[in-house]
Amino acid sequence: MDLLEKLNIQPSMSKKVSPWENPHQESFYSEFKLELGHLECYPTIGELIEAIAQQIHYYNYQRIHTALKCPPAVFAQRIISSKSIFIFNKPSIYQEIAEVQVV
Repeated sequence: MDLLEKLNIQPSMSKKVSPWENPHQESFYSEFKLELGHLECYPTIGELIEAIAQQIHYYNYQRIHTALKCPPAVFAQRIISSKSIFIFNKPSIYQEIAEVQVV
């Protein structure tokens, strides 16, 4: 925290023992850690960093996002390609009308 204060960075955190304040993020972290496995499985910090990078790539480019019905990178590319209005049919944080403007 001292380093963050020195850099004038305001951390965003929920209260201790209150995972229901941000359930989507808590669910993501829980699943991410489960799929990554125990830290003891990685003999070096370099191997752990590589495993985290691979897991992030998997989440963004291969794993199907439940609400989007495709990986996030594919969804983003579709939005950029179509330059249109999307209406999502599920009641969630994604249910909104968004006009995408590509510069």
